[in-house]
Amino acid sequence: MIFLYLLAAGALSILGQVVLFRELINVFSGSELVLVFGFGLLLFSSSIGVFSSKGSSLKRAKLLFFLFALSFIVFFLFSASLRPFFGTTRGLVLSIDKQFASIFFILFPFGFLCGKLFGELSILALNEGALPSKTYAVDTIGAVIGGFVSFFFNIFSFPQSVSALFIVFVALYASLIKRKIPYNSILAVILFLIFIPVNSFVNSLHFSILKIEDGSLKEMKETPYGRISLSSDEGQAAIFFNNSLSFESESVSSEDLVHLPFLCVENPKNVLLIGGVSEGVLKEVFKHNPENVDVVELDKEMIELPKKYISDERFDGLKDKRTTLHITDGRIFVKHCQKYDAIILSQMGQNSISENRFFTEQFFNDCFDKIRDKGVLAFRFKGAENYQTDILLKRNASIIKPLLKKFGKVMVFPQSTVLVVALKEKEISFSEIEKRFEERQIKANLVSPAYLKYLWENERRKKTENLIFGREWEANSDLKPLAYLLTLVVETARNFPVIYSTPHFFEYLRRAFFSIIIIFFTALLFARIFLKIDRSAITVFTAGFWGMSYEISLLVYYQLKNGVLYKDIGVLTSLFMLGLALGASFFPKKIGHFSRAIYIFFIALLSAIFVCLLNLIFIKIIFFVLFSFGGFLSGSLFKIAE
Repeated sequence: MIFLYLLAAGALSILGQVVLFRELINVFSGSELVLVFGFGLLLFSSSIGVFSSKGSSLKRAKLLFFLFALSFIVFFLFSASLRPFFGTTRGLVLSIDKQFASIFFILFPFGFLCGKLFGELSILALNEGALPSKTYAVDTIGAVIGGFVSFFFNIFSFPQSVSALFIVFVALYASLIKRKIPYNSILAVILFLIFIPVNSFVNSLHFSILKIEDGSLKEMKETPYGRISLSSDEGQAAIFFNNSLSFESESVSSEDLVHLPFLCVENPKNVLLIGGVSEGVLKEVFKHNPENVDVVELDKEMIELPKKYISDERFDGLKDKRTTLHITDGRIFVKHCQKYDAIILSQMGQNSISENRFFTEQFFNDCFDKIRDKGVLAFRFKGAENYQTDILLKRNASIIKPLLKKFGKVMVFPQSTVLVVALKEKEISFSEIEKRFEERQIKANLVSPAYLKYLWENERRKKTENLIFGREWEANSDLKPLAYLLTLVVETARNFPVIYSTPHFFEYLRRAFFSIIIIFFTALLFARIFLKIDRSAITVFTAGFWGMSYEISLLVYYQLKNGVLYKDIGVLTSLFMLGLALGASFFPKKIGHFSRAIYIFFIALLSAIFVCLLNLIFIKIIFFVLFSFGGFLSGSLFKIAE
């Protein structure tokens, strides 16, 4: 019976983590990096929960399950209310200090409860004669089950409220069951019947909380890739993805993105459009009479949800026989597609690692290889029309500078949204652009020959290009998402202006981080030598620290390369936990000191090799194996400590 409770505790822990992490990603406008701190905080708070456990009785453990059920729904709803709680305007990124505070308020008590639950049940199991490694393995198997259940919920787009309430009812069931099977069956039926009306209430409450921030919120949709929400008022709609503004229905930014780049190409027959259909980009593309348009959307709901509220011709292009819609990741598509006369990228944010992938040197190189001679690549990002701080300039330059290595001509048109046009040919005259505009008889609300001339000859353009082109800048890349990190700094500087006057802000942070790590491990070594701390305690700490560092590194790298951590976090965590269970269960307990030293050296060597290989390959299957293998190594260290 105790082991069934341990299974439930492990499953609830991972299920709860995934639900809370997804909710926090929405609160943070898609930004994932601060959640790395969240993983560490969960481990720390869980350890406090474990150490505070007494394991006095099963009744005490069942009471903890009941407390877990009541607490989790509070954690979930409080997570949803964090933005109105901090008074943050819809569309703005929550400052980094408030992100850290949010993680602490939510994840610390949650982690403590999970650790307390595991600790109480483990002590009861040990009192019945079970080995520590066995209790850990059973809990981990439960975590594996929980991870795959969360993946199932996400892949079928269950609302977050359903997932949260499922966790609550499983915890309630665990707190109320007895050894009598008929009683447990009746209890399960009763809870199921209660679940349906309660779920309707919680779903409405969740939506109402989100509506506090935006009173015009009409609908939201959970998808495997994030949360799409739509606000509408007086015929105007705004679409948000993970609480970050994607576009507004009345905006003319699609004209800016399409017409100038297309006028730089003599005959744009073959076009690749990554995103932007609902914004109206496809509608503007067809004004240049292309012969073929490949449209790539990661999430079909980014088209389907706006269709319900925006009724105009912007979606008609999808019915045109010249259009082919591909529901896939744009980065993957670009690696295996044909060549195009024009590639248009509609994304414009670096609020998350997932978005940042489309502004890296590696992606631009892939695009260059898929553009025909005299073709064009165009994209945009949020910037500043006039004054650029050093940090903002560094961010913008990290995106633009890599283009100069490949493309013949790069043009930067600074506005509140910066337009970048990269041509394979070296020169193009404005007179040619003006001539093509008249020949194609383009009708637009914003773009005209006069407007294009203003952009072309604007002093801001010359000054911006001189600032960026005349200096060496570090490039934004897959493994070093500089633009994303600097965007976080820019958003944080709104609340802490002193950051703007600190030119080497990241360097100071880096030095402080490594100094803390060195001091900490020096103190640990000192404690082992002079305070005679038990060797097994050091081994347990090392196993936990190494395992968490390995897991976090893999999760961040997965997001850097694949961009769908929101969808896969449950199964990835499950694979790591599966490795932990296998390592804790099957690794030989008694090995000699020399063999132990060799084994630990092997772990360190493997970690170094893994870091070297990161930059060379990314194959999902190999990645999944590495994830499980890392868990196995960490679990085996726990067995050595035992």
